[in-house]
Amino acid sequence: MKALELNTCTSSKTIIEDKAYWENQIESQKKSALSKSAYCRANQISYFRFNYWKKRLQKNCDPLIPIKIKPIINSSNNKPICSITLKNGNDLHIHDKEALILILDRMM
Repeated sequence: MKALELNTCTSSKTIIEDKAYWENQIESQKKSALSKSAYCRANQISYFRFNYWKKRLQKNCDPLIPIKIKPIINSSNNKPICSITLKNGNDLHIHDKEALILILDRMM
């Protein structure tokens, strides 16, 4: 990813915007206990760019969990032991204790 030089109108300094720069800003905001808007105002950062990079970097952090599909052993008891409603509204029905333990471990 190329770094972007950004000349700010309010300052004569040049800011190099790259992944590392925004990771640092996002981490600093978390540690500051300020809201995103207050942090951006205090550090003369565009609130909209901050949110853009925060979303962009979060997309890279959402790991996929590998799963194994097992054949149904007992088709008469097809009731799930757990159901999870995902952010997109879909339901994930879990029928296997080992899979449930793996999912819960990854979520914690």
